[in-house]
Amino acid sequence: NGLRALKINFDSKLNNGNFVLNDFSFKSVAGIQGKISGKLSGLAATSGIPNPVLNDFRINFRGNSLGHSLKILGIKPPIQSLSSGAIRLKAILNGKPNRLKFSANLSMQKGNFNLRGKAQPFDNIPSVTGQMKLIHPDLAKLLRTFNISYSPTTSKNNRVNLSGELEASGRSLSLSQITGNLFGLKLEGDLKVKIDKPRPSIIANLATSAINLDNFLPSKTLSYFFEGVNREYALKIVSPSRVFYNTPWSNTTTHKNKTDEIIYVAKKNSGRWSGSPIDISFLSKFDGKFALETPQLKFNKLKLKSFKLRANLQNGSLKIREATGNLFEGKLKLDGKVTTSNKNSQYQTQFTLNRMNLPLALRALEDKTLKSGTLDLTGNYHTKGRSVADLVSHLNGSGSFSFNGVDISSGTKRGSAFSSISILLSSLNKFAGVIDGKGGSEKAKLHGLFQVVNGIAKFKNINLTSGIGSGTAKGVIDFPNWRLDATGTLNLSQNVLMQALMEQAGPKTIPFHISGLLDQPNVKLDTSKFSKSGIRIPGKLGKKIDQILKKKGVRSILQEFLPVSPSISSPRQPSTKRSPQRKPKTKQNAPPSNLKPEDILKNILRGLSR
Repeated sequence: NGLRALKINFDSKLNNGNFVLNDFSFKSVAGIQGKISGKLSGLAATSGIPNPVLNDFRINFRGNSLGHSLKILGIKPPIQSLSSGAIRLKAILNGKPNRLKFSANLSMQKGNFNLRGKAQPFDNIPSVTGQMKLIHPDLAKLLRTFNISYSPTTSKNNRVNLSGELEASGRSLSLSQITGNLFGLKLEGDLKVKIDKPRPSIIANLATSAINLDNFLPSKTLSYFFEGVNREYALKIVSPSRVFYNTPWSNTTTHKNKTDEIIYVAKKNSGRWSGSPIDISFLSKFDGKFALETPQLKFNKLKLKSFKLRANLQNGSLKIREATGNLFEGKLKLDGKVTTSNKNSQYQTQFTLNRMNLPLALRALEDKTLKSGTLDLTGNYHTKGRSVADLVSHLNGSGSFSFNGVDISSGTKRGSAFSSISILLSSLNKFAGVIDGKGGSEKAKLHGLFQVVNGIAKFKNINLTSGIGSGTAKGVIDFPNWRLDATGTLNLSQNVLMQALMEQAGPKTIPFHISGLLDQPNVKLDTSKFSKSGIRIPGKLGKKIDQILKKKGVRSILQEFLPVSPSISSPRQPSTKRSPQRKPKTKQNAPPSNLKPEDILKNILRGLSR
């Protein structure tokens, strides 16, 4: 049918090889309105070859629908959604065609792209270099232009404002000296994408402001019902073949039959560990080298400060060369490897964590169990699988831990993975407080080694030191089922009062047993042997015992354990002058018997053994 043009104006002048275009404008050509003006010199042939030079050559195009215009021109865009919406292009060209200096502004999809620099369109590999600036009010919408269906959890700070040095050719695209804001993050660094091979390669060296990963999880509104299961936090991404390989300026071999894929960034919770698939196959779509620095990386309630990451990606294998940061004031250092597979992806890591502040860590989980304490932790693990449940049940490796300076607060409660330790230490402190009145003031230490086989951690010789004594423990932690079962004994410390309270042949150890859910454990101290074997109260310690019984707070403890009157004061002595003839008229309840210090302490120990 031919190409229709409406309202064309043409005003020009040619003189001695100099062409002056005053006005070349048209109302509508393929739905585009435009105007071109400027000067073109050097058209006179020199040695048979003209050498034109553009001077202030201005281009101004606009259209209501780029897609409609491309369709009329018979051009199929490599990215279909990129052709939607209105477009406006302004450009100024100067210089020779093979070394053009230019300034261009492209407005589309409610965004604005500015580029000022040089172009070499007639080289073997055409290229463009210059200073760029990208502004867009909604990055998620911009990504959808490239067939990437991504919408973050939060709709705030979606604005993009980036600038940097651009170098683009048929082989690569690079941005250096990047500055600006992306998704609310301040961003600096360099980014390069190579597309001269079947597998694109990305090289990134970036520094950002604090990152809250919770804000970057895809919105639940993008859930997909796929393979009969609802997947939350899924995103749809176009195959790289449609983005990179089909572009007319790319030298990359064309890959056919590539389809869009759904990537499960996270899953819908169901039970302790989810069986929803974790798809990391996208790691096999490109290679890369990555470096990232941020003052804080936050995920849920965990904050990793001064975070640095160095990683390589090649042939579907991501190698974390180094990841470091401060986790609740503790120094974390980690490296590892992730390998994609059609069946089960594989993960391995080794790490060290030194002197993590335990109260800070637990308070982040709304647990105020501890007053003080630090944790040292090392581990070397590997696992495989396609879901969180798989990864936990196939976890293997070994490690060590050391708790130091642990002081339990009065707010000890169940609800965290640390509950088994905190409740045990709290029970020991209560026992020590009843015996010596100090409340177990000494800080505790706990350290040992463990091995993990198919998600079950086994420890044989855990050493515990507390204010009441020292001991050992052994047991297992079943991570797939979130349960533990551990037993141990505590050797009582050799302080004077404790020695005096025990018979020479009496018990010297306290057995204990911890079982149940990791965050809801049952902790039992076996103190029954103390009351069964008897307790000696030497006369020399009578005054000391009286002092203990008079201490503030002991009365309330006695009221809890003793099944008799709470009064522990000495009863009045009856009068020696009694009338034998006087008898009670009615039967009266016998007054409470006088309690000796020995009886009080025996009842206390019986109460502890319940």
